[in-house]
Amino acid sequence: MPTADYCLAMHLVKVEDGRLALTFFGRAVLLEDKFFREALTQWIAHLYLCNKEDGAETWYQVFWNGKDILGDRFDQETLEKWICPMIGASDGKSLGPTFRMYSDENSFQKCGAIKDFSGRWKREKAPIDSSFAIGYAAWMIDAIERNKRAGGQITVDELEEFCGFRSITGWTLGESQQVLTMLEQKGIFSIDRHMHPWIVCSKTTSESLWKRLYEDFI
Repeated sequence: MPTADYCLAMHLVKVEDGRLALTFFGRAVLLEDKFFREALTQWIAHLYLCNKEDGAETWYQVFWNGKDILGDRFDQETLEKWICPMIGASDGKSLGPTFRMYSDENSFQKCGAIKDFSGRWKREKAPIDSSFAIGYAAWMIDAIERNKRAGGQITVDELEEFCGFRSITGWTLGESQQVLTMLEQKGIFSIDRHMHPWIVCSKTTSESLWKRLYEDFI
C-alpha cells in the first residue's frame, strides 16, 4: 500500500471502480519509460507529488506551501521547525531519507529537485527545455480540467492556484512567462498579454498531450 499511495500521489495510477488503473500519464510512462530513467518522467512525477489536493503532504508543504518561508536554501533545523507542526511529526528524522531520493541514481537523481550542500538543502528549478514543454503543458492543463475550467480563459494567478506552476518549479515571473510563451509557440496555449496578470486559454486536452509526452525525445 505505501507504494500504491506514492504511485497515486505521482499520478501514475488512479482508483477506478475500487481498483487501481493507469492514468494517461502512467500509461505513457509504462510504454515509453517504464524504468523511470528520463529526467522528464521524474520531474512530472515530482510536480504531482507536490500537489495540494492529492499529492504527498511533505512534498506539498516544502515545495509549494512553504516556498516563501523556506526559500530556495535552508538548513535542517529551519526545515524541521516549519514542517513538523504541519505534518504532525515530533521530529524531522524522516525528512533526510525522503529528500536523499533526489541524489539516488536508482530513484529521482536525474530530477534532483532538492540537493544537500554541506548540511544545507537547496531547491533546484525545473528545467526550461523545449523537450519538457509537452509534459509541463499536460500537467498544467490536467489541473485546469480538474478545476472545471477546460477551454476557458484563466489568469496565470489562477493557474498558480490550481497547480503551483511557479512555486513548485521555482521559476521567477519572467521564467514562467518564458515557459508559457514556449507553450504558445507549440500551439498549446493562447495568451492575452494585454491583461495583467496574463490570461491564458488551453487549446487542447491533457489526454492528447500525454499521448505525445515523449515525442521530442524521438
